[in-house]
Amino acid sequence: MVGRPHRRFWCCATLAALALAASGCSGKGDEPPREAVRGTVRLDGRPLASGMIVFLPSGERKSSTAVSSSDVIMNGRFSIPRAKGLVPTKYRIAIYAGRKHEGLRNPDIGPEQAQERAKDFLPEKYNVETELEVEIKPGGVRELKIDLDSN
Repeated sequence: MVGRPHRRFWCCATLAALALAASGCSGKGDEPPREAVRGTVRLDGRPLASGMIVFLPSGERKSSTAVSSSDVIMNGRFSIPRAKGLVPTKYRIAIYAGRKHEGLRNPDIGPEQAQERAKDFLPEKYNVETELEVEIKPGGVRELKIDLDSN
């Protein structure tokens, strides 16, 4: 017969063993190898004030483990940590940036004019019909530099 102190010991030992076994089965080894990506975006030679950068797996060399990722651009900089990073392959890059939202709450402006002011002001070749591409290689990209022009 197992006494009360022994029963507590075996219960704790069993729970600890189950916790260790469960942590070994977390699936982290099944994750694709991701790389951190950071860089700068400049428009007409100046840092893009704000916007969004989106990385989409390219159709050419689309890996079965490829993932898309995005980040906010602030003062011309973006940074995607490794945990949310990109799997090494080729990606299309789409960049979106709206005009300054000054005056959007102005009561003299109707909804149509407010929507027009907030529209994307970058040429479609940088977003909807993007021509931007990058290849992420094992080891990542130290600093991705993207220069855009408003024409």
